[in-house]
Amino acid sequence: MQKENDAVNPPIFNIPRVAVIIMFLIAVFHVIRVWIVPDQYDQDFILLFAAIPARYSDLGGLLPYPFAAWYTPLTHAFVHADLGHLLINLAWMLAFGSPVALRFGPARYLALFCFSALVAFAFHLITHQKGFGPMIGASGAVSAFMGAAIRLQRDVKKPVLPLTESFKNRGFLAFVGVWFAINYLIGMEPGLVTGEDTQIAWEAHIGGFLTGLLLFKFFDPMVPENSN
Repeated sequence: MQKENDAVNPPIFNIPRVAVIIMFLIAVFHVIRVWIVPDQYDQDFILLFAAIPARYSDLGGLLPYPFAAWYTPLTHAFVHADLGHLLINLAWMLAFGSPVALRFGPARYLALFCFSALVAFAFHLITHQKGFGPMIGASGAVSAFMGAAIRLQRDVKKPVLPLTESFKNRGFLAFVGVWFAINYLIGMEPGLVTGEDTQIAWEAHIGGFLTGLLLFKFFDPMVPENSN
C-alpha cells in the first residue's frame, strides 16, 4: 500500500543518494577546514587541496607540497571560501545535480562530477598559466550539472534530442544565452555578484557548463531521440 501511495504522491524530496554523498563530503571538507584545522595552518590546507595554476609552470618550484599537483585539479572542488560560497554551490548542486543523478545513475554522475572538475580547472589554467591565486569551489562541476540538466528539458526518463535539435528550441537557447551573459558579467564585474572585489573563476564555469552540455551523450545511458 505504501508503494502505491508513493507512486501516486511521490516524495517531495527525491534526492539520489550519490548526490547526497557528494554534497555531504563537500560540507565535511568545509567543516574540517573551518572548525578542525587551526587558523595558522589554513594556508597549508589551501596549498594542499586548492588548484594553483603556477604549479604547472616553471614557477611551480616556488610552491611547497609539489605532490599536490597530482590531485588538486580535482580536490579544489571540495574547498570553499566561506559558508556563503559553500551554500550557494550546494543549493545549485541540489537543484541541477539531482535530476542529472536520477538520469545517469551513481557511477556516471560521479564520473561527470570528477571529469567536469578537471575540465573546469583546465579552462582556468589556460588563462592563468602562472597565477598563484588558488582556485577553489565546486562551481565548475555545478555548471556541468546545469549544462546536462538543460539537455533533459525537465524529463529524466525520455531520450534527449540531439544537440542540433535542442538549439532550435527557444527556451533552450534562452537558458544558454542568459547563462553565458551572467558569466560574462561575473568575469567583467565580479562585484556585481559578490558585492566585493572577489575574483571568480568564470572560465571554470564555462569549462564545466560546456562539458555537461556538449558531452552529455558520453555520460547518458539512453540513446538520443532521432539518433543517427
